[in-house]
Amino acid sequence: MRVLTKVSNLSLPYQLIVILSFSIFMAVSSQVKINLWFTPVPVTFQTLVLFLSIVFLKKKAFISQAIYVSLGLIGVPVFSKGAGLFYLLGPTGGYILGFFIVALLFPYLIEKIERSSYLIIKLFLIFLVANISIYLFGTIWLKIFLKISLMRAIGLGIIPFIIGDLFKILIASTISCRVLN
Repeated sequence: MRVLTKVSNLSLPYQLIVILSFSIFMAVSSQVKINLWFTPVPVTFQTLVLFLSIVFLKKKAFISQAIYVSLGLIGVPVFSKGAGLFYLLGPTGGYILGFFIVALLFPYLIEKIERSSYLIIKLFLIFLVANISIYLFGTIWLKIFLKISLMRAIGLGIIPFIIGDLFKILIASTISCRVLN
């Protein structure tokens, strides 16, 4: 596992393999889902995979997300409920936008703390803020797409997921702490 923390030290073919692997993990994690009857947003393991990709891939996590979304755009069924541009423009498109933003910005925070004390707490807090960022993009998009109030969007796009997301953040923090130490 230690070699994966230094993806940038690998040869280009191996870097591509690791980046593509996280794109595949993202696609698989979107298919392991629980559809809730009252919301168009399913429960998936995508945030867990995203957070791990940030730790393993660092700044290359964005490339992994770009590959994942590109596959979906060309029709490969990698998203939780389908594929294509219309899926991205649908009710869960804001969450995918949030994945991009998190993959682009949060590796810088990981690099700042990876050799510090209280690492697991710092990782937990970074992943928590990252998850809140995803909620922000997802909920605003959901509000606009469904033409509902902000409170209703929060009820559909955040509240049902808080406990599960905290659990995924704890798992990601624990694994990441082990990898970085």
